[in-house]
Amino acid sequence: MAPRVQSSIILSVFSTAAGSGKTLTAINIAADMARQGYSVCLLDLDLQFGDVAHYLGLPQTVTMAEAQVAIEQNPEIFDVNGYLARYTHRDVQFSVLLPPVKLEDAYRMDVSFLEQMVRSLGGFDFIVLDLTPVFNILNMVMLDLSTLIIYLGVVDTLPAIKNYKMGYDTLRRFNYDKSKIKLVENYDKKQKVVNIQNIERLLDEKFYFRLPYDPKAVQASIQRKCPVVLLEEDYPLKKRYRQISELYSRDKNQQVKKEESGEGFFRRLYHKWG
Repeated sequence: MAPRVQSSIILSVFSTAAGSGKTLTAINIAADMARQGYSVCLLDLDLQFGDVAHYLGLPQTVTMAEAQVAIEQNPEIFDVNGYLARYTHRDVQFSVLLPPVKLEDAYRMDVSFLEQMVRSLGGFDFIVLDLTPVFNILNMVMLDLSTLIIYLGVVDTLPAIKNYKMGYDTLRRFNYDKSKIKLVENYDKKQKVVNIQNIERLLDEKFYFRLPYDPKAVQASIQRKCPVVLLEEDYPLKKRYRQISELYSRDKNQQVKKEESGEGFFRRLYHKWG
C-alpha cells in the first residue's frame, strides 16, 4: 500500500463513561462536515460493541476485519476505499469504516494495522474517530494521532464529575496542549448536585460547548436512521452540533501544532514496548 501524506484533520470523540452520547456526537460531526461539502470518513473504533452501523442503518457486509486480512495478504495492492461503507442522505454523503461483526475478529484486530489504516485515509478532509470510553492502547494511539480531542461527558452527579475530572487530568498529564482538548458537556435533565461554574473551576477549564437536552431529536434520529443535523426539523441539538462542526471547518487550514518529535507519548511508548 503506497503511503499517503496525512493532510486530514483528525477529530477524536472520547469519553470516560458509557452513555455519554459519544457515538451520536461523532456521527453528527461527520455528517455536518459532509453537509458543508468536505470529504469525511467516520471510523467506529468500538471494536466489540460499536453502534455506528445501527444508528445509520448500514449493513456490516465489509468491515475493518476484512481490511486487516487483505492488507496482511497483499499489502502492495491494498486499497482502503474497497472497505468503506457509504452513508447517503439526499445530496450528503460520507464514508464509514465499520468494526468487526464477530467478537473473535475484534480480539484479532491489531493496533499497528489500525494506525496504518487511519494514515491511509489521509486524502479525506476530515477523519472522525468514535472511541471507546477507556484508556486502552488503541485509544491512546488514536488520541496521539488526533488533531483535536472532543472530550464529552454528562456531569450531573458527584461520581460522574469525579470520573470526568480524572479523565481530563489523565489527558493533561500526557503533555497534550490545552488547545487540543475541547471539553463538551452533554446536558442531562436531572438536577445537578454541583453547578456548571463550580465544575469548570474544579477542571480549571471552561466547557467548549454544552449540548442541550433534546430527546425528541435523538429519538427522531434513531428511528429514521438519519443524523440529527440532516433532519428537516429545527431541533436545538441540530443547531448546536452544526455550531461545533462549523467552528472546526472554518479553521481547517489552521492545524493544531503537533509535538516536535512528530510522535506523541502514547505512540512512542507503544512502538517501544508494543
